[in-house]
Amino acid sequence: MMTAAPVGLAPTFHAPRPGAVALPGEDDAPAVSALGLRRVALFADLSDPQLASVARLCAWRHVEAGQTIDRCATGAVVAVVQGRVRISTVGAHGRELALADHAAGSCFGVVHLFDRAPVTLSAVALESGLLARIPHADFLALLRAEPRVAERVVREMGAVVQRMARRVIDLGTLGMASRLHTRLLALAQAAGIEGNQAILSPAPRHADLASTVATTREEITRELSRLTREGLLAKEGRTLVLRDVAALRARVAAARH
Repeated sequence: MMTAAPVGLAPTFHAPRPGAVALPGEDDAPAVSALGLRRVALFADLSDPQLASVARLCAWRHVEAGQTIDRCATGAVVAVVQGRVRISTVGAHGRELALADHAAGSCFGVVHLFDRAPVTLSAVALESGLLARIPHADFLALLRAEPRVAERVVREMGAVVQRMARRVIDLGTLGMASRLHTRLLALAQAAGIEGNQAILSPAPRHADLASTVATTREEITRELSRLTREGLLAKEGRTLVLRDVAALRARVAAARH
């Protein structure tokens, strides 16, 4: 059941923001923009009229796979309406470290709402998709007007802290092989596990796995080959099959203890 817009939201968000400057590659907001925002978790509690108001604040941008979208994230919260975006950084030796993958329905740039330090992270589209960019000033006004969105932001930031804490612990306590096993299990969980097996389609790129677990492609290739020889993995066409999820879980559990 949709709730009525709270007092104060309509006059703040109904009028399009004057003087908005489009980024390269941005189009006019599509007619289904409000419907697209309905998929975004942070806006799940908003009514249709509220979503339409938020949609008019957005700068919309179509992106292609492999496209860098750093400028899109500067000074804004970006909703991934379609596609998938990776946030990463570069270490002291020039090695990329993937921090998070944002699927459709998620947002990035929320943490920088309260941190005015320069953004040093990179964002790249893993798939073609559609992004909605909301300037920080407009997003903060939305939080002040709509407590339910603010509550979801707080929960999201708490989840980010938990994920980063787990990453730090894994990087500090697990070897490369165990970190890779942990990543494969996460991908299996997302793909769906049936009968102790999971099919990753398409198979993850070695470079992507390396950036996620903080190692080199050569190390990834060696470990995947070892798991294949042991019968835990199988490459079938463009897919990677995890043949024994329980065995991988047991190895990670042993490494953590």
